[in-house]
Amino acid sequence: MCLYTKQRFPREAKEDIHCFKVLKRNKNSKIFWAPVQKKMYRQDKEYKTIIVRHGEHVNQGFHSCLIMERAIVTGLRYASRETLKTYDMCILDAIIPAGSLYYIGKNDEIVSNRIIIKDVKKQLHLCNMFF
Repeated sequence: MCLYTKQRFPREAKEDIHCFKVLKRNKNSKIFWAPVQKKMYRQDKEYKTIIVRHGEHVNQGFHSCLIMERAIVTGLRYASRETLKTYDMCILDAIIPAGSLYYIGKNDEIVSNRIIIKDVKKQLHLCNMFF
């Protein structure tokens, strides 16, 4: 996943930022992972990384969405009928803690160097009309 931004430098979060993270999990599991990078996540644990930016593209960091609608579109983009037979594609509440560095891209997407995964907000189901 890659975020396109006009921001030259990351901003620092003055307060916690609420966002939505799209992750998948084995059916009924408590362990989640990112659909692209395959990083494992557990709820209520803070994760840290570095942000890597090349020109106007941020391709390393915790990618998430600022609004639910964007998270749904992102989740559906990753989902397929075969994937959903084995895995749940979930949208989780997440927090980018105050003091974190972040970039905002177009389409209400955000990349940060810290994130805390919270509760499952929505589980995605694909309608038969997509097949």
